[in-house]
Amino acid sequence: MKKSPNNKNRNWKDKLITTSIFAVLISGWSGSIFADEAKVNNSHWSQGEKESYSEFSCPTDNFMVGRAHSGDENGNTSYKCGNLVQNGGTITSKNKQWSSSIKESDGTAYRCPQEKVMIGRKHTGDENGTTSYECGTPINKNGEILSIIIGNWSDAVKESSSKFECPDNSVMIGRRHAGDENGRTEYLCGKLAN
Repeated sequence: MKKSPNNKNRNWKDKLITTSIFAVLISGWSGSIFADEAKVNNSHWSQGEKESYSEFSCPTDNFMVGRAHSGDENGNTSYKCGNLVQNGGTITSKNKQWSSSIKESDGTAYRCPQEKVMIGRKHTGDENGTTSYECGTPINKNGEILSIIIGNWSDAVKESSSKFECPDNSVMIGRRHAGDENGRTEYLCGKLAN
């Protein structure tokens, strides 16, 4: 039995409507699959301090979103920190802890432990000196630990003339450096959401 022209038209129209709805859904995305993504707010750069003997922690309930360095170990390093908001509430940082020391020049990648993001860093000496990182757990206004949606490692930048900022509404969760001040540094960022 032959299909009537009306059935053919109806099938074609059904496919068009389905495709159109899918296209509207895709175009309506804001770049995130998570409706409850935390947003970086009020970010600011710290004053530079000499890299060879530096210890920096973001202000209370702020998270690291950038780092800049100029020169060798006697040059200045500064950090960009910001607070995060989600659904009208401020994200706080709990269970802060410093990592064990690693040799900076070895190229060892450091990533904050699970459920933690970067809030501080300290370094002693030249590229063969030691580096430690401070990480904290992001907690929302309801006392819930936020999930970390991990991004990709950044492109490598030359350490001696570097200025890096995480992509919009992302926070730092890892760093890797190899060599001296002319060596390359990479960063790992992630978004926070429920």
